[in-house]
Amino acid sequence: MRSILHLNKLIVFFSIVFFIFLASCHHHLTKSEILAPQVIFIIDGDTTSGKLEMQDVNEHSADTFKVSRGQTIKWMLGHNQIITKITNIYKKDSSENVFSVGPDSVGGSSLNWVGTIDVHAAGKTEEYNIDWIGTDGNSHTFDPFIQVKPHD
Repeated sequence: MRSILHLNKLIVFFSIVFFIFLASCHHHLTKSEILAPQVIFIIDGDTTSGKLEMQDVNEHSADTFKVSRGQTIKWMLGHNQIITKITNIYKKDSSENVFSVGPDSVGGSSLNWVGTIDVHAAGKTEEYNIDWIGTDGNSHTFDPFIQVKPHD
């Protein structure tokens, strides 16, 4: 009986130590480590207007994409009939910069791009351009927005 009581005390002790350790590890994670990357799917394009059809993971329009500061954004070009490649993603001259890194193409590919939102960009909005080439062989430009939430 005494050994069972001793074993129960050990289990309780190690459970408490484990949860204290777990809580301290979580406390030291930064917001950008906790936030999962956000994805913008580039679904289709219009070679007449230059407009791209972009969606988030919930299939909502990503023309104005709302993110948290410190978050990573990935642009992914899906299978479509019009867009052959993305040649550049960049801030418009008159707009605020919300990125601390990028956007840059992933591994030299023209299909996927990635950028990280600056942790100090709360409440800012960036109008940016996506340059792309269509199956018509011509360059086109689309100008969506990235909007950083004022409070996370």
